[in-house]
Amino acid sequence: MFPIDGIVPTEIETIHPACADVLHYWQQRAEEVGGIPKLTDIDLMQLWEHASYITIKDTEVDPESAGLRFRWRYSGTMMHELTGYELTGRYLDDVFDATDETIDTQKHVARSGTPHYWRRSLQNTAVDWAPIPYECLSMPLTNSHGDIGHILCIVAWSEDHVNDAGSDLHSRQRLNSQMNPAGHLVSHAGTP
Repeated sequence: MFPIDGIVPTEIETIHPACADVLHYWQQRAEEVGGIPKLTDIDLMQLWEHASYITIKDTEVDPESAGLRFRWRYSGTMMHELTGYELTGRYLDDVFDATDETIDTQKHVARSGTPHYWRRSLQNTAVDWAPIPYECLSMPLTNSHGDIGHILCIVAWSEDHVNDAGSDLHSRQRLNSQMNPAGHLVSHAGTP
């Protein structure tokens, strides 16, 4: 029904099972409503198995620059575990480096209304851990006016890669330690 930027249809079977499940759910909602689903068409209870890996971002227009900004409305607990940040309520450009392609990709999804998939590596410059390979699928959602007002994302990774990233990554010590306030998340093309 909808093309997915970043992957050819013959490779769809190769995506992480969590991404595939959420994509299938989004496509079902899109088919039921005859287009891009609204935020109110999404029931996270239907995705309970993956909810801790899901984020929903609101699309906002910055009053000063008139550019798009993205604020996390919802961020699952595993996203906090992976990134070291509580993302809910924060802006994407406050957490990711301004030159990071993540921001441009979210802008593309918001402007085109086309889902986007990628495999990349995530690194947090505020703590000492190796980049972690991950997959992300971003899907547009409309608001009550019919505009793309939200982006539903599922982020998936292998626990083996997380364990290999460093001894602090999964520890309470890391989450409770003083993080470098100048640090940020960087998403790299490819895998380490």
